[in-house]
Amino acid sequence: MYFFSSQIINQLPRYFPSVPIIVLLIIFSASCNQSKNVEEENTSHANYLTKKISLALDDSTSNEFHYTQYYQEDSEEYLVTLNTLTYTVDKYSLSSGGMIKRTKVPMGGPEGVTGSVLQGLTYSSPDSIFVFVRGNINGSICIDEDGNFVHKLSPARNKLIDHGLVNHVSTVPNPTFKSGNKLHFVRYSLGDNYNPSEFNKQFPITLEYNIETNELTYDSLNTYPDLYLDKIWPFTDTDYSRTAISDSLYLISWPLMDSLVVFDKKNNTTNHISAQSKYFKSDPQDFKVRPSEKQDNELVLSNYRYGDVHYDPYNKLIYRIALHPLKDYKNKTAWPAASEQDFSIIVMDERFEIIHEVDFPGSQYSSFLIIPSKAGLMLFRNNIYDETVSEDELVVEIFDLSKPIQ
Repeated sequence: MYFFSSQIINQLPRYFPSVPIIVLLIIFSASCNQSKNVEEENTSHANYLTKKISLALDDSTSNEFHYTQYYQEDSEEYLVTLNTLTYTVDKYSLSSGGMIKRTKVPMGGPEGVTGSVLQGLTYSSPDSIFVFVRGNINGSICIDEDGNFVHKLSPARNKLIDHGLVNHVSTVPNPTFKSGNKLHFVRYSLGDNYNPSEFNKQFPITLEYNIETNELTYDSLNTYPDLYLDKIWPFTDTDYSRTAISDSLYLISWPLMDSLVVFDKKNNTTNHISAQSKYFKSDPQDFKVRPSEKQDNELVLSNYRYGDVHYDPYNKLIYRIALHPLKDYKNKTAWPAASEQDFSIIVMDERFEIIHEVDFPGSQYSSFLIIPSKAGLMLFRNNIYDETVSEDELVVEIFDLSKPIQ
């Protein structure tokens, strides 16, 4: 809306002597509203939708798809997901929408997964599928698409760093990827996140596992940023997301930082690049004493936060999520209430320049399940608050966010 000073209003008859002032104000107001409508239209997700795909789900498949990745082979495109209900790796065709392969994961014994809780996969090729166990790398295995044993991960323990455990994650926001003979992991602390001493420069958040030598190498420079040190933060604000531009260049998104951290493994350096949402400037708020669960949840849900970051190697784009505050956040917990939040996606080119920011509705898509593909950015219609979701299918929608709509 435009606001006019008395001086401007008094001058209007000089330029439009035959037009009543009230008419001019209406014209200006309509122009303002029209500009606002154009801006909203240009940032609305619906304008960027290019394709819908329905994946057929059987009775033993959840639509959550926590551990999922995109895989392309020649002209064929697939989604590969770890099914923790059936202990299988399920491969879906994005052209037919059907499951074309279900691979049983061997459990127990010298050639099976050690433990019973699966947590992540890396589908490198039909002959090299890594399935990971929760809370450790040791005991994870590599199999082929027929379920045959290929390799067992058995890294030597470094008790000075990991106390024998490696709390890795291999999820969509933090995928484990294979490059050459190495697996690149992200890990989290096993300690109390309300204890300020947990956030220090001695805890590397990324590491490599050499498949041939069984060695773990920690990225000692890639640790908690200075902002987080020696303070008490809301639990979800200590989360982070890592994406890889290459095997030696990472981008890390922290919930409370307008910038992305660029970690250059080759040169062992870290830098910051601006990746600020148009909606807000981050205003980090820590707790002076240990918060109650209610205090924690309300602080997180009532404020803007940055979410996951994804690199799109097919279209050379970077996507960063910004979560918008809930209007009604009282007496709600961050999980699952985070699925109610509207969100926007900041789109950047490979020079780290912001192209635009596109809005997406809460209670419809999952802001935690977003995967780049050759055709564009895949979002999934599996939000728990969406009453139209069917248990028999998972709708995947593909958006081309490469440039703003004019």
